[in-house]
Amino acid sequence: MAASSMKRDDRSRQVRENILSVSRDLFIRKGYSATTIRQILSAAGISTGTLYHFFRDKEDILYHLTENHLDETNDLIYSLVSPKPDYILVYTMVIALLLSSVEKYEHVAELYLAMYRSWSICDMICRKSAERNRLNWEKYCRGRSDEWWYARSLAVTGIIQNCIAERMHGGKLSLDERLRL
Repeated sequence: MAASSMKRDDRSRQVRENILSVSRDLFIRKGYSATTIRQILSAAGISTGTLYHFFRDKEDILYHLTENHLDETNDLIYSLVSPKPDYILVYTMVIALLLSSVEKYEHVAELYLAMYRSWSICDMICRKSAERNRLNWEKYCRGRSDEWWYARSLAVTGIIQNCIAERMHGGKLSLDERLRL
């Protein structure tokens, strides 16, 4: 690959990462629904065309942030429980971390709801969860189909989404009760 092509690729990667970083910061500080494309453009110091070169829309930015977040969360949790992870501990840590952050930060709760309300993002979360759960739990549930794993991930995702919505719109359940669910 030519040096100019590598520099262009590096620059593209930097611009894309800057858009994601700026968007994540705005989503957390202001809330997903309150953040506009104009605010992202201004904070990232880019033109509309540049943003749309990398992302279709605000939801596409959220999709990529969610994908990165899932990978980073899993890496963090596995690094804490290595070298022989206890999968029950890993599973509960993922959910506890999510629900605890939602409990503490309203904009994070709103951000998670936006993730779960987007079918493309929810589907990606369920597919990744199904894949991870199959790897971790296969020995207990041998011979199950991809659809079986996906359906269970979809059900758990629905429970999590509703726990977050309940926290945002009513808050009758304590964090401990949500965690027990």
